[in-house]
Amino acid sequence: MPGRKAGEDIEVLGGLRVGTNRTLRPSTATFFERWGAKATFINGIWTGSIGHPAFRARIFHGTSDRRTADLPTLAGQVLGIDTPLGVIDLSGALEPGPLGPTSARMGRRQQVAGLLDPTLAAPPPADSGRPLVPWEPSESAEVAARKVMASRAARWATGPRVPFHVDSAEARERADAWREVADPASLSPDLLNLEGQLDLAVDLLLSDVAASALVSIDGWDTHSADYLQDDQYESLFVSLDTLMNSLAEKNALDDVAVFVISAMARNPALNDLGGTDHWPLTSAILLGGGLGTGRVLGGTDENFGPRGVDRVDGEASDRAPVLTAADFLGGLIAALGGDPEEALPGCDPLLALSP
Repeated sequence: MPGRKAGEDIEVLGGLRVGTNRTLRPSTATFFERWGAKATFINGIWTGSIGHPAFRARIFHGTSDRRTADLPTLAGQVLGIDTPLGVIDLSGALEPGPLGPTSARMGRRQQVAGLLDPTLAAPPPADSGRPLVPWEPSESAEVAARKVMASRAARWATGPRVPFHVDSAEARERADAWREVADPASLSPDLLNLEGQLDLAVDLLLSDVAASALVSIDGWDTHSADYLQDDQYESLFVSLDTLMNSLAEKNALDDVAVFVISAMARNPALNDLGGTDHWPLTSAILLGGGLGTGRVLGGTDENFGPRGVDRVDGEASDRAPVLTAADFLGGLIAALGGDPEEALPGCDPLLALSP
């Protein structure tokens, strides 16, 4: 987040200059002390928008067209050749586009358990006054559902698509493999909790169920009460520290790459309510997977505007073009061993991300 808060100090942690507040955000300092030297930080990623839908589209899709596959899905497509799933969504926010058959959604409250095993369906609340009645679809409902699916298929067929594709045979194979490895009885952590999402994600990745997983934490968009972000920082960095310690204990730091990406940053100036509004830049942290090396790539100018970034060494340079979200995502795809031009046509990938 641009700017400094009252009571915040600049410290050198893990070889990096970091703004800390050890009273209100102690876990931020702890995280950087332990993992700063093993992470790569990218600053000044330009999204070119201040609206939520466009922010999210560009930082996850590299384009304002959300019908294309997003980053977690593309990463799963690159890495998940031999796994039942390319990507598993634990957040409810995945947008796989035409690569939907490579993905699966757990549901924010583990609804997938009921799909895999109907006997696990949750009983109705005691005070609801309504029995839990199994629903049997009528013929007319099935016809209506088929019309809806046909309409969606036609809409996707006429829109822009990434060159990656999945045929129906592969989709069936992935679905069968997912059903075989999924154990409904084990799908029980509270996915509304970030640590619960991360714990399950690690299990699924290390057991080769999926190649990519998406988790999320909301609540940063405060505008008039920025002090609430102190709790958000604590939740985020406590969970990240727990995640990295778990990977270290499992000797999996080199096997799992962690991307921490925010849709936007905050305006460096206060608004009339004493809070901060949207800002058309964002930052990212890369950990593990051979991508984290204690580097800071990119940067911002004295007004927290974007600076140019050399695509090869990642240094901020006024002679280089600004780092767009598409260029950043293309660099991630390249670092994972994929073809950035195939996934994001026209991008200028940040090759400095590659190990």
